[in-house]
Amino acid sequence: MGSAGAGHQSLGPLKYPPYHEVLLTSARQLIADGYSQAAVLVAHMACEVFTGQVIVALMERRGLQEAGAWAEEYKEEFSFLNPAIRALYFSVAAERINIAFPRWQEHKRHIQLRNQVSHRGARVTQAEAENVCDVAQALTIHLRAVLDRTQ
Repeated sequence: MGSAGAGHQSLGPLKYPPYHEVLLTSARQLIADGYSQAAVLVAHMACEVFTGQVIVALMERRGLQEAGAWAEEYKEEFSFLNPAIRALYFSVAAERINIAFPRWQEHKRHIQLRNQVSHRGARVTQAEAENVCDVAQALTIHLRAVLDRTQ
């Protein structure tokens, strides 16, 4: 992962700092510090932040001038478990994430795990948290590739 130091780094067409990288690095540090549950929450925050950034960038490429304003107004989670987000992604990326992303089933289970941690205090092992981070990173790499090929 690249350094997410001071200021905005170039993410190609993205105009945001690489928050997803900072969040994934933080999630891995949380695991090292013994906070597996928190790591799951932070890793999924990374996915949702980057998903939102990618969708907005793709919308803007399609000429939707109000994409940023829409995202600000929406302020809901950018989770691919949300059918509306999957449909929007399909319309701007021309791929079905649940088919194109090879680790979709793991990602889906991890979102459900995140919900159990967040809403019910579910316990998570270090190995589970590490797998969540690995899949989250794979998702961000996949989304980055989609963004790069649609330039």
